Amino acid sequence: MATRSLFMCVLLVNLSSAQPSDSLESRLEKMEQQFIQMKSELQTTRDDLEATRSQLRDYQAKVEETRTEMAVMGRSRRVMYGQKTAFSAQMRPSIDHLVIHQTIVFESVVLNEGGAYDNLTGVFTCPVEGVYYFSVSIMSWTDEDIETVLVVNGGRVVSNYAAGQQHFNVGSSSVVVRLKVGDKVWVHVVPSLNNPPNIRMIGRGWTTYTGFMI
Repeated sequence: MATRSLFMCVLLVNLSSAQPSDSLESRLEKMEQQFIQMKSELQTTRDDLEATRSQLRDYQAKVEETRTEMAVMGRSRRVMYGQKTAFSAQMRPSIDHLVIHQTIVFESVVLNEGGAYDNLTGVFTCPVEGVYYFSVSIMSWTDEDIETVLVVNGGRVVSNYAAGQQHFNVGSSSVVVRLKVGDKVWVHVVPSLNNPPNIRMIGRGWTTYTGFMI
């Protein structure tokens, strides 16, 4: 279709510019030469366009590769220069009326190096792949018990139990786990043998959540 249109353009140009003295054979020969030249130029333009597209695809691939390398280098620099993730948070006000599987929010942040812990949700999100240490302490009320678990992406990792008998009691647990980037770690309530009707725990800095990269 493009070749036919090109031929028609050449034909119209030559007919409009032809002199009466020009023979038909001469005009046709001139048209053929112009047509061949224009066809060659069109093919060259097509080749140049395809080469440009190929270069653009190569450039886009290199940009993506560079972005990936920069992300890896950034994580490596954090590890090499001691920019490790670490956090420590406490529960200040005591809370009650907890429900099973409710995430415990340790809202008072002591340290949040790297900003991976969210004190609004109680969830730690792993920013750098590696081995991490976590510790949880929960204080129960007198003559009450409470059981919690630390979970990674919803899967139970380590349990914690506190049972007060005639006085308050603190239950503590710790664990070392390997995490990948984006893994989420939090603490939530689970059923215990003697859950009171009102599941509650003491804050005041006694109930804590700590984690850091080893």
